[in-house]
Amino acid sequence: MTSDPKLKTLYIGAYDFLKHRIGKEALEHKLNHYRQYRAETMQDVFWHMLNSLTNKVGMRATIGDINSLGAFLFNFDPYQTHDHYKDDWRKLFKIIKHNHTPPGPMNMKKENSFWAIFCKGILSGAEFLTTFDSFESFDKFVYSFSFNDISIAGLPILIDQEVYGMGFPLACDFLKELGYRNYGKPDTHTITILYEIGVAPSRSVYDIFKTMVKVAKANNQTTVIVDYILWLIGSGKYVGENEKIVRQKQAFIQEIKPKLE
Repeated sequence: MTSDPKLKTLYIGAYDFLKHRIGKEALEHKLNHYRQYRAETMQDVFWHMLNSLTNKVGMRATIGDINSLGAFLFNFDPYQTHDHYKDDWRKLFKIIKHNHTPPGPMNMKKENSFWAIFCKGILSGAEFLTTFDSFESFDKFVYSFSFNDISIAGLPILIDQEVYGMGFPLACDFLKELGYRNYGKPDTHTITILYEIGVAPSRSVYDIFKTMVKVAKANNQTTVIVDYILWLIGSGKYVGENEKIVRQKQAFIQEIKPKLE
């Protein structure tokens, strides 16, 4: 098991590495969104669920802006959406296709296509959310998994089983974007950094997630902040999709790895 001093060195090193490249004020401004934002309604929860469902390579280029789908989903009301469509994803698919022009193709015969997967995810997600009679009920449910490091990881595993096409990493993304700070998304950047510097035992998304939780606890931080700092270093994205700092993943690995040995 990686010792706390190494995990502290890692976090402080990552924070300072990024601070020296974009400035402390700019960095803190970005981090404050994840420190402060909290979803407040079940419409917020459903919107974030669908947004995270599209957060995989190539999918957003096919689906487009999910806000344009609000008219077909009762302004992202999971209860009305489930009541209207039940599990009939083809009904939803047809209504969207006949009334909307997305950036990517819609072919209902291809059930492994992004749009078929997304429609199934929308309706299974709506069904899952209707098991909670209010946002407060959902909120209590999420926090009931915060007992320890193992139980925290249990919730994205459950969501993966309930919501079609979600998967463990996107379930983590969904929870962190809702404002649950115990969560971070294990993605290609965090996987590469944490495994290659030797603090994660494997590249599995489960091990990477647990490692982020441990780094956060060792530094009295939240998992989402650890995740976001590593993601900024790895992706090079800072302001937006078209404004980037230079990717620094390998430079950071080369700098921090000797300090952990």
